[in-house]
This record gives sequence, structure tokens and C-alpha cells, in this order.
Amino acid sequence: VDAGLLKLDRLGVVVVDEADEMGKMGLGPDIMTLLSFTEQRQTLLFSGTLPSWLEECPEMFNEPLRVDLLGSSPHVPQGVRHLACQIASGSMRRARTVAWLLEQRLTVPSEYDKPPAAPRALVFAKSRAEVTRLSTHAMLKHRTVAIHGQMTPADREDALAIFAGSSGGLALVSTDDSLRELDLPAVDVALHISGAPSPEVYAQRMSHFVRAGRGPEALGKRLAAGRVAPESIVIHSGDASSQLRRIERELGSSFEMLAPPSEAILRAAAVACISRELRLASSQYDTEAFLEDAERELELHGPRLLAAALVLLERRQRGEDWVSPLSGRKNYTPLLLVDPHLEQFRNRNAVE
Repeated sequence: VDAGLLKLDRLGVVVVDEADEMGKMGLGPDIMTLLSFTEQRQTLLFSGTLPSWLEECPEMFNEPLRVDLLGSSPHVPQGVRHLACQIASGSMRRARTVAWLLEQRLTVPSEYDKPPAAPRALVFAKSRAEVTRLSTHAMLKHRTVAIHGQMTPADREDALAIFAGSSGGLALVSTDDSLRELDLPAVDVALHISGAPSPEVYAQRMSHFVRAGRGPEALGKRLAAGRVAPESIVIHSGDASSQLRRIERELGSSFEMLAPPSEAILRAAAVACISRELRLASSQYDTEAFLEDAERELELHGPRLLAAALVLLERRQRGEDWVSPLSGRKNYTPLLLVDPHLEQFRNRNAVE
């Protein structure tokens, strides 16, 4: 344009899609510069929120017609319970907390004669790497479906079909960008796992409750029927207080403090997950060949052997590397050979 190779004076229609994201990338001034070369045009702007750089440039619009599909913006739908949970920093701790929260909220109690459909959840991650880390975590992979920007359209459609076609109990892990323009089924829980977002982003995430059939009327009927209110839970590491207050101030939301799970609760959740996997394995594979060995080892070592196995499996559930306590090498485990009656291993040469 500056070199005169591209003429924009005869441009009639300009479409600006994802204007808020362009603003985050610092492209707002460049867009305004390009539009300044046009004389008469129709501008079509699409955005999840109204970016500040557009509000500061009224010359971009001439008698604008605003179509708001979500009501006054930013806003959050009524009837949603907002919670904040402060945990210790660390990706593994965060993943285990997410697993505990999903297990608590997506599991249907067994006392129902005719169990209702299990809830669904959205988990908002900040990056594709975090989406992958959560969706492949040992304690989460049975509960989650992942969508991110590096997936092919066919893989995205398959993941969305699994999430929408299930009877519930699943969580969709994704970034904000990957969820744009997706037609999602009804969701009951939203987890924000990377701290408190800005009020604009938070309002945009809450709009999924409306898009997924959780508008004001639907939420009112849900509460009138005695069902639990949908929940939006912000997981942070203690540096989000000012951002939470800002969300409360600008969106009119009120956050309740959710006590974080203790280490004992997280360990119990990991053991329950391990037990579930073991029961599944016993039904799928032939374990008879190992029964005699298992009985002999338990008789020799007692419950400590099972406790040691649970420790190793729980570390795997956390996603931690196995580290040898002797050498410190990763993925190495020391092997202790016991011959209580000295019938086989009388010296080092016998072991080797």
C-alpha cells in the first residue's frame, strides 16, 4: 500500500473477523491504517467482545448497526455459580486437582433408580501443550476429549462428535481460539485452569453456557427443578486476587472460595483411579497365570509390597518420572532380591 502497488480506494466491503484477537496481536493500528485508504465502504465486524481499540476509533463507523447475539457485552448468564480455588503452583498439582474436580462433578450418584444424564464440562487451557498434557494425563485421559489448533478438521470433528455424542461424564479440553464458532452440547461445569482471565475473556467463556442451551430461561428451569446450578471454577496459584475482583466489579459476578483438596484427598483419588484400572485389566486380561506369584510375594513381603506398587503407580498417575533412589537416574528402579533362607543367593556371584 505504501509503495502504491495496491489501491484500496475502490474497496466496497470490508470484513473484520475475530477483531478482539487481532487487537491482542497488536494489529489494531494496522487495520485502521488500511481502512484509512478506503473512501466509501461497508464494514462488517465480528467479535466475541468489543475491543477497546475499536471503541477508541469511532471514525471507523458511519451510523453503525450493532447486532448482539449474546445480550449486553460483556456479561455472564444468570444462575451460574462462580468459584475460585487456590492451589500450590506446579503443572502436576494442577492436573491432579482438575482430575479430582471432574471426578466430583461429572460422576452421577448411584442412588438414582433412573440415573439422569451425566454432566459435561469445558476445561479452558492457555496453550496447545497444556491441552495435550491434561488430555493424556493418566488420571484424566478417561475423562477428557481434546481439541486444539494443530488438529486436522477431520480430527476436530471426530473429537467434537465424541464429546457431543456421549451420554455425559466427559470434559472437553481446549484453548479459547479452538472453541470459537463450535456448536457445543449443553455443559454444566467450566474450569479455568490457568488463573483468572480478563473480564472480556471470562464473559466470552461464559457465553458457552448460553450457546449450549443454558440461556436465562433454561437456567431458571434447571434451578426450579432442583438441579445443581452450573459452575464456573477458576483455579489459580494465589496471584489472581486482583483479577478476580476486577471480574466481579465489571461483570457483576461474585466468587465463592472453594477449598483446595488436601494431599490425602488427591492420593485417595489417585488410588481410586489405579484400582479402577486394575479392575478393568482383570476383566480384560488373563490374570490367572500371575495369581500364584502374587500370593507367594504377598506371603513373603506382606502388605508393604502392595503399598510399594501403589506408590509407583500413583507416581505414574501424577505423570512423574521414575527415579532410582540409589543413582538418581530417570526411569530406573532398583531391584531388591530377597532370599530369606539363603538357599539361592549365598554371595554376589550367585546374583550375577
